[in-house]
Amino acid sequence: MNRASVRDGGPERLPRPTTPPKVRRLLALLPLLVLACASCADPLGGQAAARPVPVLSASQTVVQSIGDLAEAGVLHYRGALTNPNGKQIALDVSVTATGEAGGTLTVGGQQGSMVVVDGVLYVDAPAQFWSLLSGDPGSEADAVGSRWVKVPSVTVGIDIGVSLRPNAFAEFLSEQVDGTIDDPLTDQPTTAVHGVKALHIDVGNSTIDIATTGTHGVLHVAVPAGLGRAQQVSLDVADVSGSEAGIYQDLNQQAKQLGTAVDTSVDIEQGGQSWGNCTAAACSVVVTFTNASLVATKVVVSGKWTGDGQPTGTCRAVVGPVAAGKPATAACTNSSPQWTSFFDRAHATPGQHPYEVDWTAEALAAPLNLARLAGEAAAAAKPATADPARTTGHAYVYVINYQDSTGHARVWKYGVNNTTAWRSTADSQLTACRSVSRTSCTAALVTAAPDRPSADALVTALVTRSKTCPPGQWVDCAPSATG
Repeated sequence: MNRASVRDGGPERLPRPTTPPKVRRLLALLPLLVLACASCADPLGGQAAARPVPVLSASQTVVQSIGDLAEAGVLHYRGALTNPNGKQIALDVSVTATGEAGGTLTVGGQQGSMVVVDGVLYVDAPAQFWSLLSGDPGSEADAVGSRWVKVPSVTVGIDIGVSLRPNAFAEFLSEQVDGTIDDPLTDQPTTAVHGVKALHIDVGNSTIDIATTGTHGVLHVAVPAGLGRAQQVSLDVADVSGSEAGIYQDLNQQAKQLGTAVDTSVDIEQGGQSWGNCTAAACSVVVTFTNASLVATKVVVSGKWTGDGQPTGTCRAVVGPVAAGKPATAACTNSSPQWTSFFDRAHATPGQHPYEVDWTAEALAAPLNLARLAGEAAAAAKPATADPARTTGHAYVYVINYQDSTGHARVWKYGVNNTTAWRSTADSQLTACRSVSRTSCTAALVTAAPDRPSADALVTALVTRSKTCPPGQWVDCAPSATG
């Protein structure tokens, strides 16, 4: 932070501080097998033989739970992690299926707003937040306090928009599951997540807490290491896909504030200052600086003014692009009503009336193309049209059906997949469907959507139209554990 001061009417420059079931269980299930027609086999002799209704192991159950998680339009995470510098950071964030995110980060009780847009993390936090995060209470924290700042993912320890994106987070977890282990679900230890009874299941070096009932949705995940460069990641997980349209709208509005976000990774050397013209209407400070980086960049000069020890407004000036290695000058002008009031008072009241400005020159972050985010926000508000004949798109909505006791088809679950491999994704869940419904299960395409947000919106609409949540539906139906 740099300061230009005036006392006794003269300028003064101050220095800058620097599995299948066991045989004994099959007999108990035999009376139920008359319903499992679609899973019958034709043995020699031409008579159908019933296939046992599967009983899922704990590992198989977790695989299904993770698969449900992967299909969320938006996941909400609340918890904490330790970054590579040993700082504990609390997270309260929502991450979309397309990788945008919004919420808060907290360090030592100091909270900042955050967004991830186009793969880049931006944080707006008070100076104390930056001081605690860096371990440096110096003026550099003041320079970016209460301003949007482009932040490298290593600062947090994970790339929030990548690592916590629903399908990516699910992929990370599923890679640690050994689905060949026959570990009975009933043998798993129990716990509670914010009052919700859960099963505590070890998965690789991590643990996953899933609900004991219903679709066994994921409630909490603990990852000691391996998720990016963060350590001791502990996160409550909830599906908030039903709020997707509003979340996209909020992100779209916040992103519009990022036009003056600064990029502290670009080195701008601060220089000197002198006073420009000062009248009742406005007062200017003329500052110099050098772009010490290897790339040309625009530079924003910002100042906080005081007069007689009280705030008298702010100033901001944007110059450039300034060539790499070159110096530049900018005039930062305060034309606020507070300045005019101070000026008039100083001239009407005898005595000394010192005024000063703390200024800083920072590189502006590269401008964002917000068209994609705006398009996603619009798509999230307009569900795709169900049309099985449409087989080409960017996201695929499917349905898994089961037969009820009268032989009528009923929805077990709606799902969404980002690739044409929706069939294999759906077919891999038929065992779980049969385990729950104890009858035959089939999968079919609902439609191919032009984008992921409208596909998610269609799933929400289809679930909403149902009188009750389909028995296998987690997305848009799961009760969450809230802290």
